[in-house]
Amino acid sequence: MLDSRPIQYERAGLEWNTDIYCPMYSSPQSIEKYAQNKEMTRPLILCEYAHAMGNSLGNFQDYWDVIEKYPILQGGCIWDWVDQGFAAKTSDGRKYWNYGGDYGDTGTPSDGNFCINGVVYPDRSIKPQTIEMGKVYQNIKFIKFDPQTCTVQIRNDFSFTDLNKYDFHYVVRDHGKEIYKGQMDNINAAPGKTATSAFLQGIPKEKNTTGDVRIEFYATIRNAEPFLPVGTVIAREQTYVHPFFKKEVVRMDPAKVDEVFSQVVFSGDDFKATFDKQSGLLTSYIYKKQEYIHNGQGPQPFFWRAPTDNDYGAKLPTRLKAWREASYQTPKAESFNVSKDGDKSIVKVTYRFPQVDAQWEITYKVFANGIIKVDNRFVAEGTETPMIPRVGLRMQLSEILNDLTYYGRGPEENYRDRRTSQFIGEYTTPIKDLYEPYIRPQENEHRTDIYWCALTTKQKAGLLFIADRTFELNASNYLLGSLDSGETIDNGAPRTNETNHRHLTDPQPVKQVDMFIDYRMMGVGGDNSWGAIAHEPYLIRPGVENAIEYGFSIVPFDKKADYKNLIYQY
Repeated sequence: MLDSRPIQYERAGLEWNTDIYCPMYSSPQSIEKYAQNKEMTRPLILCEYAHAMGNSLGNFQDYWDVIEKYPILQGGCIWDWVDQGFAAKTSDGRKYWNYGGDYGDTGTPSDGNFCINGVVYPDRSIKPQTIEMGKVYQNIKFIKFDPQTCTVQIRNDFSFTDLNKYDFHYVVRDHGKEIYKGQMDNINAAPGKTATSAFLQGIPKEKNTTGDVRIEFYATIRNAEPFLPVGTVIAREQTYVHPFFKKEVVRMDPAKVDEVFSQVVFSGDDFKATFDKQSGLLTSYIYKKQEYIHNGQGPQPFFWRAPTDNDYGAKLPTRLKAWREASYQTPKAESFNVSKDGDKSIVKVTYRFPQVDAQWEITYKVFANGIIKVDNRFVAEGTETPMIPRVGLRMQLSEILNDLTYYGRGPEENYRDRRTSQFIGEYTTPIKDLYEPYIRPQENEHRTDIYWCALTTKQKAGLLFIADRTFELNASNYLLGSLDSGETIDNGAPRTNETNHRHLTDPQPVKQVDMFIDYRMMGVGGDNSWGAIAHEPYLIRPGVENAIEYGFSIVPFDKKADYKNLIYQY
């Protein structure tokens, strides 16, 4: 009798001697093409996919949107489970992880940190991408929420388990604050089937004049199972009821303007803002006698990020280095104009970036109460580079700003192509903790879909940044330059005396805040780490047709103010 067990043999491809088609690192587009081919009858299981090296696992939800669409697609094996690193300590006792590139004499062949490619760290502690994986892999889906009937459909993607063994509840939030929590009873759905909830109480029917109403759904463990205590969340989802809304900006008085040699000074009650005519920078911002700009380094256009492992695999630090040069060129205004328009004192600054044939125009509208409205227009006419790492403004803020509170996706880092696990809400964290300890330093702790953020002192004074729509954000005591390993990380090359393998303890915190208010940063990618880039929806392309406009307001507040009352006003 012949053995009836199915055979999986990757090297067979589509030959006769495998029952399962099991390619490596095929893209979502490639596996969908296979699924749509009527001649293909063997199930496709990716024997390796979603290379999880460093800050990775981008577009993982995109993979599963395709896989769950076609029965012939049956999943895959993320490469890899765990970072393969060894515990080590610096001479002063700080812990870090060594990797392959740290071992061997000069001339020893080495793949550097290439085996640091797990969804968990060597000690099995989790990463932000671990959370994304869990969210995408959940077998219970909350779909088709209907705000009119106040119901949601719940799909059972388990193969052998009915949903009646779990508990279900939902939470309604207005601007992050819980306003209602309810149970969903009698959810019964056999494997592969869908159930519809009963009427969900507590959902506002009318849109408030201000606010942002969202609903979250949860499935939890009712009876303890191995590794899963009672109450463990095994599935969750968030969607909006009424999207973010705020009133028109109230009328304000213009700031007083004085020109003093190479500077333009705007002033009003308890505030003074100074611009440098030559650089175009906001070099000083004083409110209630407190200086918030560090060392004259106000907002300036910036296009670079500390390269990720996937960036190095695609040689982006070399291919896109013109954007690094543009980011670090000495700020020099091509034009600098001051004017008044009704209730607004205006500074308009234009920058040129010849390396990439690009132009950035910043318009500051300065008011007597210290509020500055910042409008940006950026266009990259040149097409010498295929993409832009980020488009945003970088500034250095005072070390007295200790905490970050924001309304956007969180609580963990997230990117355009890795954010489904991070719900929109209000989150607070010490700025000193905004450092994800990737074993090789690289871009980390980014946030997307930010409606506003506040940086505060110990006395609860500070600065509020309010988006016109949304922006993206980094804020850290670790300077970007300390996370950047240059044009190469020497992977796939023999060790030399100059080999530069860096570790999580190499970047050191500084007494300032490295702040980025971005229109967007490109995705982190993850199809592989040796050439693949982020998918098209998560890239930033140059070209006149891709001109970018975005804006935000800078609103100061003192320790006696409730800054959250200001969010809807500006």
